[in-house]
Amino acid sequence: MYNNYILQSFTYIFGSNSEIARELILIKIRNGIPLCLFTTNPSKLRLFLEEYGVIENEIINIYQYDLSNKIEIGSKLKSLMNEKPISSIFTMVGYLGSKDEKNSEEEIKKIYDINYFHIKNMFEHMIDLNLLESVGNISMASSVGSDLFYRRYRDYYESKRLLDSFICDLRLKVSKNDCKVANLKIGPVYDTRMGPSKGFFKFFASAKKDVANLIYKNFNKNEMLYIPSFWKFVVKIYLSLPNRLLNFLKNLI
Repeated sequence: MYNNYILQSFTYIFGSNSEIARELILIKIRNGIPLCLFTTNPSKLRLFLEEYGVIENEIINIYQYDLSNKIEIGSKLKSLMNEKPISSIFTMVGYLGSKDEKNSEEEIKKIYDINYFHIKNMFEHMIDLNLLESVGNISMASSVGSDLFYRRYRDYYESKRLLDSFICDLRLKVSKNDCKVANLKIGPVYDTRMGPSKGFFKFFASAKKDVANLIYKNFNKNEMLYIPSFWKFVVKIYLSLPNRLLNFLKNLI
């Protein structure tokens, strides 16, 4: 059954060990979609897939990569694309930092590097190498928190706000190639390490399987997507509040 897929295009997923990415990978495997999976820990991803009876083969490929080294990634992708052309790219990368302690300067730098700078540098290098010319879709995981949250996990949400701006710039840069770029503004997810364990928003959190299914069904868009969609209306209401109330909520949440 796999032979017909060898000539097809592949979906490339960066940050494949993230909890939502794993659920998305399982959905794509069930639908017979050829995958190139990039992670800093291939053995961990292989163990996860083996639990579901999935073994690496000609259409399920796992690669180790260093997000901070754009030259290495560019060279690897340029070589790989000749054998496994890209149809879609998902960037499911995210780093929260500490949930319980104040982040050190080193941790804060890591938050901004992983969530924004390394992604930006990688895609800009891919553009320089003309690697995105045949790509149909790019989807990047951002966060509803970049619109809402200010006090808790401030650096994480600030880094996602920078990513939002870059996604808009990227959409313009690749529009001439008819490439669609989706900004996946994901709301709180309760069954992940990064999910809310306390506070107001835990009551509005979603399951990672549900989020992955929504991403799978809606990725082929050229716009900002709130996942689940009700967060779009929450954000609109939040931003329409009087400044005095808004400032109070910024310090509260």
